[in-house]
Amino acid sequence: MVASEPETDEAFPIVIPDQSERHGNKPKLILAKATSSVERIALDACKQEIAGGQEAKGIALIYRYGTGKYSARIQDILNQSAHQLGGETLYWVTRDITTKTNYGINQPGVRLITTQSALGLEFKSVYLLWLEDFDRALDTTNPEQQLRDLRELYVAMTRAQDQLTLICSSTSRLGAHLAQERENLGLEVIHA
Repeated sequence: MVASEPETDEAFPIVIPDQSERHGNKPKLILAKATSSVERIALDACKQEIAGGQEAKGIALIYRYGTGKYSARIQDILNQSAHQLGGETLYWVTRDITTKTNYGINQPGVRLITTQSALGLEFKSVYLLWLEDFDRALDTTNPEQQLRDLRELYVAMTRAQDQLTLICSSTSRLGAHLAQERENLGLEVIHA
């Protein structure tokens, strides 16, 4: 069930947490020693899942920002995927209007998609990359912005049907906060 404020038309409605239909293993939070290792960690995990029988198209790598100063990390994950996924492809859903228009459930490959474009979609396994992009969600100086950030984060996290893995640099304020609250949140925390 989704509840929203009647006077606003939000792209990310308020979702009631205890009404999630998620099942599967405990969500994981991976704190990477360096931001540059997030790509490798995610792709290695995807490779393991595929080797274990998970269909590549049931796996999504979700990210918040991928243009401007963030475009290099998207290029890094694309470059690394060619040899790390063991012959599977990486389908970058939000690369351009053509890839987004051509996207469908039968499109082969692990999905690479923005949080906003993932709205309404579900995947067996989700890797939310670069969680530090949501660090601003901890700031209380701008409550409206904080609420928008938290809604977008929640929407991204709830795309997972069976397995959710959050990956960030160990310097992420949000990652540190979630790690501290791991017991309350039911998170498995891994330092990599």
